[in-house]
Amino acid sequence: MTSATVIILALILILFAVLLGYIIWLVNRESDKKKKMQEGVREAEGALHKAFDMLKEDVSEQILMLKKAQTQRQLTEEEEKIIKQLRRDLSLAENFVMKEVEDVEKEISGDK
Repeated sequence: MTSATVIILALILILFAVLLGYIIWLVNRESDKKKKMQEGVREAEGALHKAFDMLKEDVSEQILMLKKAQTQRQLTEEEEKIIKQLRRDLSLAENFVMKEVEDVEKEISGDK
């Protein structure tokens, strides 16, 4: 083996090592991005839960006010519809948002 061949082989090995190092760096970088995105989704999910808890509390208070009025008088048909609509809308909104959060989590984890 000539010295030129040894140099070429050494350069090929060095190039291979650099390429391998770059690939490892890219994989780690993508892994870090994925972890940050998952953390962001968890934080957003927590904030959504808090927001829905507050919304539920407010809606429950409004329903209680209507129910309290019901002890003094019969609720109008419209007031009864409002109670049902508030409960239904809140449930639908929460289910929709939770499904979207699950879809994002699946997308991030790669379970498409």
